[in-house]
Amino acid sequence: MINRRKLVVVGDYSGKTTTVKTFTRDEVPKTYIGTVDLEITDIEVNGQIIEVQIWDTCSRTRFESPRKSIFRGADAILLFFTIYSRTSFENVKEIYLPEILQSERKNAPLLLVGTRCNEPIRKREPAVGVEEAQRLVEEINAIGYIECSAVCKLNVEEVFARAVAATM
Repeated sequence: MINRRKLVVVGDYSGKTTTVKTFTRDEVPKTYIGTVDLEITDIEVNGQIIEVQIWDTCSRTRFESPRKSIFRGADAILLFFTIYSRTSFENVKEIYLPEILQSERKNAPLLLVGTRCNEPIRKREPAVGVEEAQRLVEEINAIGYIECSAVCKLNVEEVFARAVAATM
């Protein structure tokens, strides 16, 4: 029997697609087209090999209806935002969380993911700090918060391992 998990990633222009592709293909994509995409890979969590189906959603309004239907049957949902964008962070609560709560998601755990941390091209201070992200985790009853950088490959595997572990 194959042990599978369905993960859904949401967020607007937050680096979620780059993070997903870095995780599943072990390479940082040069370009991509904003659409709904499915990536499948295996990951070892707690000594078990799990087939992970990662549904990468598009933030564009025209994809709102398909995005809502993707939540059905999700084992975990990852809420992405870039730590350098206050709007990206606020949209987690104002756009994506309401969509998730109105969906058929069988009580899937939520994981908050801050992207683009530790990237050498970023010289400015983050718009959202760890403490503020942790407050949101408590407010939305998520399983936790993790920062990652697809470009630096920092914590990328940990993001997905943590989401899968929450489903076991």
